[in-house]
Amino acid sequence: MFSSKIFRNLFFSYIIIIFVCLFVYTSLILYENHIINNERTTRESEIITDEMNSILKERFLYAQNIVLDLNNSSTLKQLYFSIVTNEQLNSYDLLSITTELQMKQSSSRLMIDEVLIFMNSGNKAYSSSGGVINLQDTYQKPAAGFPSFMVSTVKELFGLENSERYSFSRKYLIYCDEYTYQEGSKIGTIGILFNITTLKEDIEKLLDDGYGVTIFLDEEELFSIGEVTKIEYTKESEELPGITVTLYAPEHTNLNQNTLLFFMLGTISIFSVLFILLAYRISKKYYQPIDTIEHMVMLQSSKNAEGEAAKSAASAEVGEMESIIQGISSLIGEKNKYQEKMLIISPYAQTGMLHGVLTGNMESDSIRVLTEENYLDLIKPFFIVSIVNFAYGTPPDKLQEHQQRMSDLFKMICTVFSTDELHLVYYNRDLYNVYLIANSENDHPLDELFYQIQRYISESLSGNDCIVTIGVDEVKNDIGALQDACEGALLALDEMMINGRGEVYFYDTRKSNQADYYFPKNFTEKLIKVLKKEQKEDIRQMMADIFEKNWTLDGSPEMYHALVDELHLSVIKSIKEVTDLNTTHISVEKIRSFATLEEIFQYYEAALNSAIQSITQADEEKTQYNQMEEEILKFIEEHYCEPEMSLQLLIDTFNVSSKYLSLFCKNHYDTTYLQYIQNKRIEKALELMRSKQYSLSQISQICGYTNQLTFRRNFKSVTGVNPSDFNDSEE
Repeated sequence: MFSSKIFRNLFFSYIIIIFVCLFVYTSLILYENHIINNERTTRESEIITDEMNSILKERFLYAQNIVLDLNNSSTLKQLYFSIVTNEQLNSYDLLSITTELQMKQSSSRLMIDEVLIFMNSGNKAYSSSGGVINLQDTYQKPAAGFPSFMVSTVKELFGLENSERYSFSRKYLIYCDEYTYQEGSKIGTIGILFNITTLKEDIEKLLDDGYGVTIFLDEEELFSIGEVTKIEYTKESEELPGITVTLYAPEHTNLNQNTLLFFMLGTISIFSVLFILLAYRISKKYYQPIDTIEHMVMLQSSKNAEGEAAKSAASAEVGEMESIIQGISSLIGEKNKYQEKMLIISPYAQTGMLHGVLTGNMESDSIRVLTEENYLDLIKPFFIVSIVNFAYGTPPDKLQEHQQRMSDLFKMICTVFSTDELHLVYYNRDLYNVYLIANSENDHPLDELFYQIQRYISESLSGNDCIVTIGVDEVKNDIGALQDACEGALLALDEMMINGRGEVYFYDTRKSNQADYYFPKNFTEKLIKVLKKEQKEDIRQMMADIFEKNWTLDGSPEMYHALVDELHLSVIKSIKEVTDLNTTHISVEKIRSFATLEEIFQYYEAALNSAIQSITQADEEKTQYNQMEEEILKFIEEHYCEPEMSLQLLIDTFNVSSKYLSLFCKNHYDTTYLQYIQNKRIEKALELMRSKQYSLSQISQICGYTNQLTFRRNFKSVTGVNPSDFNDSEE
């Protein structure tokens, strides 16, 4: 057969089509693999960068906590008094100061090399590792603003040119802040020295093979690790102003580990062979009639060349010609059957449904738009998709009843509004939205139809406390664009954010308004302050200010969605900041359904008010808790010498659990309840014995012991001697 030009053309036509399709498919797979690798690299870079920022943030938080603790330290107050009164500190106070600095340094788990305190106009520095350091020069406060991070030496930063101390000449990542007295007078500077080498080692542990990183502080390189490549991911730290992390990803793509890619390429190769065999079989099948005709013609020519008798030739010619005619008729019959099949499926092919039926691609990414029987109803060339939204004013437990009522209503709508030229089908998207699709024979506008449907639904639901809004897409004539039409209807319905509910909105393809939304600076910080002060009226005014100023911009839904996104982030950050301080946690979910801008702002205002209410309740509970603890302490101090005093008595009196009392005693007395009561009673016994006014029997009764033997045993366990030997041991 390959000797036939017709067969070769037919076969190689199939081969070309197969290889073109496989080439396109392979290219898409490789491109998709490239995109996936890039996305994976980006995700990995984001994770690594966030972890690096966490390491930097951890040091920042340690530094802040140390500064806060030192500013409130009662030990360091002696340092301030000595400067004010111009008196020398005694050795015990100096030891206490350096010990406290050493404790702050050791609590950092080797992240901090040294903690320093410089007093304004003083000639001494106080160090966690060097104790008291005499300075040859008088300390002057640096010009840099506090608090701040910087890379420098202590000598350069604080202007100590004459200092010969080794650590003062070594370069550190230094955090500086004011040293204040009772949050008032700024009397000095606290410097916290972070070891750059330790920081670099911590960062290096996070890097995978092939990754590099450069850390910048105020646009100056702090240090760099690994190789610098063209693939970089830069992120500025939100908590640490001036800190920027630039991560360099490896340029090569590790295809050797992409098993799925090689599996898919291998599968493509196998299918290529199968398709070639299938192409050969199909080519052979459709070439067979032509091959038969060729054989018959060649046979006739051969017999004519042999010079048979005219009669025999004539009779043979008639029989062979009948065979030729029969073969041609068979070929024509096959062609007619093919044409009949094409005529049968052509209406479906014209509307684009044939591809969907054959491939089973009848479900979009988010919704199953039509069932099979409704899908085959769309045999007319033009269709338009709309989405009907319901806003119920009833409790959520009755929404299922509403959904059944809506299904019955839309069945009636499809019956009432369908005609010979117009066909309607519907699909329930969720409890609040229904897709309604109109299929017609022409592309005439159907605006009035949807106004009529909106009025029909509103009248049918009269008295049911429900608002109906409809979003309508443009007319389309390709069923393959069904998903785009659904998205267009959703975009049209999104107009309710601006213009409210109860209307019919049509999709507008014109360029949207590119105006920028208004959002006040430092809104999150202001909101945190208002939440802490529990000022609901200020919250209402802040939200109203944002709403009114943005409402006058007449922006697009996209602009208002961006505004809502930023508002959502500010609200959850503010609530998290405030609730973390009060051990109260409130979750604010983002609105997922369609809503007006006014409804969205009301939702977030209600969430903020709820946060204030929760914080107030938590504060009240904390006050009650503290009051009860004071009552328990007072009760124990007043009754510890009574024989009836016991753990069970406290449980019954204050209605608390034994576990609570155990933790209570551990926190307040740093011991167990029984041990504390025993120590208090023996302490009382010692006081009475020193007075020499009572006998041992009387003392044991006064101290709450009903058993003399128990008194002696407890006394000896606390003091180390028997009660009868106590006076002798003191003498």
